[in-house]
Amino acid sequence: MGKSPALIGAADVLAVLIAASLPWSTTAPSIFVGLWLLVVTPTIDWRDYGRQLARPAFALPFALLLLALLGTLWSGGAWADRLHAIKPVAKLVLIPALLYHFSRSERGFWVFLGFLASCALLAVYSWIVLHDPAWKLTATASAGVPVKN
Repeated sequence: MGKSPALIGAADVLAVLIAASLPWSTTAPSIFVGLWLLVVTPTIDWRDYGRQLARPAFALPFALLLLALLGTLWSGGAWADRLHAIKPVAKLVLIPALLYHFSRSERGFWVFLGFLASCALLAVYSWIVLHDPAWKLTATASAGVPVKN
């Protein structure tokens, strides 16, 4: 597959949006992750990615997912509940894709800066809401918490 600079740049921007939206929402990061996967998938050299899976940082998330799947065999719950419990562990399989992508991109620091700026903005906004609750975004937010917690 090709390493399209436009797709790699778009994947970098989406990764920044994922990190920046994490403190504010649970839905937005999920949407951005889906878009990121759509954009980054065509840029992956699958043979190289397969070779990278021999490295512990790439293989460990898959090993943990396999262990969690095996752990469901001992559960007495319904299969729907067992598979629902796998969701948090399944998210770990994004780590190898992120590692692979940012091993080819020079803009990994952007993700850190986006997350840091978003957290700082949320902290400032939280102080504003603490002193003037009229600024809350949702009625369910508590004092000092501008978004639904």
